[in-house]
Amino acid sequence: MLHLRWLRMIVLGISLLLAPLVFLRSGGIVSAGISLITPTPSITSSATPTATSSETPSGPTETSTPTQGPCEPGQVVQAGQSRVATPTGTPTVVASPTCTPTPTPTQSPTATHGPCEPGLVAQTGRGVLLTATGTPTVIATPTCTPTPTPTETPTATRGPCDPGLVAQRGWFITPTSTATGTATRTATVTSTASRTPTATSTPTCPPTPTPGVIATATLHPTLTRFPTNTPTRTVTGTPPPSPTATRPPLPTPQIMTLLPASGLNSDRTRVTVVGTGFQGGALVWLDTLPLEEVVVENATQLQASIPAGLPSGTYPLTVQNPDGTQGVLLRAFTVVAPLPPLVAGMSPVRGMSNVPVVVDLAGSNFAPGMTALLVGEQALPLEGVVFISSTQARAVVPPGLAPGPYSLKINTSQGSSTLLPDAYQVLAASSDDLYATAQDFWLDPATLRAGDTSSATLGLTVRRRGGQDALDTVSVRFYLGDPAAGGSLIGAGEVTTLLPNDSQSTRPVSGLPTLQAGTYTLYAVLDPEHLVAESDEAHNVISRTLTVLPPSQDDIAPQVEGFSTSRDTLTTSSPQLFLHTSARDNPGGVGVARLLFIEYEFVQSANDWMEVGRSEWLPYDEASDQYPWAIRPTAGTHYLQVWAADEAGNISPRPGTQFVTYLPDEAEVAQGEIHLYREFFPAGDSFLVRVTSLSGDADLLVWKPDGTEQGRSETSGATEEVRFSAETSGIWQMEVEGFTRATYRLEMVPDSPLAERSRAWVPQRGRGVPLSAPGEAPRERVALPAVPVGPSFTLYLPLLHE
Repeated sequence: MLHLRWLRMIVLGISLLLAPLVFLRSGGIVSAGISLITPTPSITSSATPTATSSETPSGPTETSTPTQGPCEPGQVVQAGQSRVATPTGTPTVVASPTCTPTPTPTQSPTATHGPCEPGLVAQTGRGVLLTATGTPTVIATPTCTPTPTPTETPTATRGPCDPGLVAQRGWFITPTSTATGTATRTATVTSTASRTPTATSTPTCPPTPTPGVIATATLHPTLTRFPTNTPTRTVTGTPPPSPTATRPPLPTPQIMTLLPASGLNSDRTRVTVVGTGFQGGALVWLDTLPLEEVVVENATQLQASIPAGLPSGTYPLTVQNPDGTQGVLLRAFTVVAPLPPLVAGMSPVRGMSNVPVVVDLAGSNFAPGMTALLVGEQALPLEGVVFISSTQARAVVPPGLAPGPYSLKINTSQGSSTLLPDAYQVLAASSDDLYATAQDFWLDPATLRAGDTSSATLGLTVRRRGGQDALDTVSVRFYLGDPAAGGSLIGAGEVTTLLPNDSQSTRPVSGLPTLQAGTYTLYAVLDPEHLVAESDEAHNVISRTLTVLPPSQDDIAPQVEGFSTSRDTLTTSSPQLFLHTSARDNPGGVGVARLLFIEYEFVQSANDWMEVGRSEWLPYDEASDQYPWAIRPTAGTHYLQVWAADEAGNISPRPGTQFVTYLPDEAEVAQGEIHLYREFFPAGDSFLVRVTSLSGDADLLVWKPDGTEQGRSETSGATEEVRFSAETSGIWQMEVEGFTRATYRLEMVPDSPLAERSRAWVPQRGRGVPLSAPGEAPRERVALPAVPVGPSFTLYLPLLHE
């Protein structure tokens, strides 16, 4: 009897042990008898961000496919992976469990922070968004449940945002656990659900800024030059998006163009506004003037009437939807008075006869369709005239003009004209001329304080127009006060080996005395001993204003951490941009207060990146996010710099730098003139660069990131092509050169990797080196104005910045 009793107990124990396995094989949850306790698997999901300069994502793909379903005996599912792994731990049997429903999934996302903003780091390149630092970990506690509904297949989408929204430039990835590609976002997600946790990376899509705060930027008639350095590609420090889905904001109106773009102020002008996101009941302003007779035809087009009697000028246009969202178009409409234009002058006022010279024309009542001529013994038309605004235009003085003085004549499309006598001087090709501008007169640091000025250094960028041989040494003397009126000598500097048509900065010069708070004038004298035989020495004295601020407890300058545009690519067919800046002050500092923007173009006649426009010091809160900026509508690459200042007047030691390439439908190039275009090409991709001459003959040259030649096409036909596969990732440079005066169209498109790589083996007409090294950018040593200290007030102006 005793043995029978023990035998019954053994059978009962075995039956209890086998019962849960039957439940497991049926796909159910073990509850009536036994629970399996398994070790929690740790799943690491990482996607390493690429940190190469100006690199663009090359189409990341999502490779992970979550596999879910009933557990097998002794197995658990690793969340987010496409395999079933056997746990290493030994299950423990717990007696008398109860049946429980499948747990409700929850997600508790946490973000890992890094150094850019609290815990972020910027990824350089084509303006991609920031990614979290460190390798995040996805932790899941799986349970055996019926097979869930599969999650949606993740996709990698590239902006733009919803209609009417401005996206931060870049690729936006929605990964599940592991994504392959050159630009990805990683996140840390903790989930108790059996479904694969998904970290959704969404773009930052702030609405278009409210217009009205449009500051006038002063175009400096005398162009300046800035030193060579490697371009800095940074992006806005935007916090990582939440994985929680949110309702997208309402579409913001985007204005693309206004037709017509000008009209006489003697008549009412009916205009058509073309864009996206327009809503019924939208309001329209021309600067601050509300327009009447507004008719919203659909979401992409509306009409309004501009009244007669407005002052001549170029105005921005604003559209506001009933939901309060607004869009702005700078340089939208030019009001023209039925009067002759006024001409203030040209810049520069002299140029060599053997090269095309880009000149800026200043005045008032300019209008689209204007033409310009230099009048000597005969009238010679300027080429490549580009209307910028009612007060500015750009043109090219063609090579081959006889040396001597010329008057400037401006003709309008209405038939009126104005003549400015002796506006320009053509110099012989053998001439030599040294010069500099106030913007070339730099200080380091840019902010000086009372009692602490003696440690500062100063210098000057010396420019040379023309010349035949290299100059061994050019000396510069610096003075506090006018040397002709007894100013005191600060010190002397020099540049060495100054080539023809070149520029260099002096080495830093010390010796500034200890100064009290106030305003002073500094002077620099070029070639004070007159050792260089120049065609004109009347402009060898340069001056600038120095503002010395009172002492401050905060004397540490802020830093620019990120700078980008709202464009998805580095190339744009529209001159209007929206700028995004991230700057940070030191811990305990008074805070970032202002920003200043400067725009540059490469000017062939100056052989340098030249300033073509700048803003004033703008309030940081208004200018840091989606600040509207219209680049000069001249074909080619434009650079933008942003400088930051704090409330105490300290200026950042370095700017944020970004470039954008303006590619219009067609452009005009003068004979011998070169247009410079830059674009990022990833290694291994194939491209076709094509120039189609609509009139005349334009040639094409393509340069690699290291400055060596990739290919050229210099035929006499209407089409020039260069096909190539990028050997390395980087900034490639395309140059369009006018063999004759020409109107052309430039295309840069992906090409088949199987296409024959071609190069036009015809006699080379031109150069063996690029116009500018592909890595060269504007100098960072530049004269900056003093920062307004104290309360600021926004000034609303009818004209817009250039």
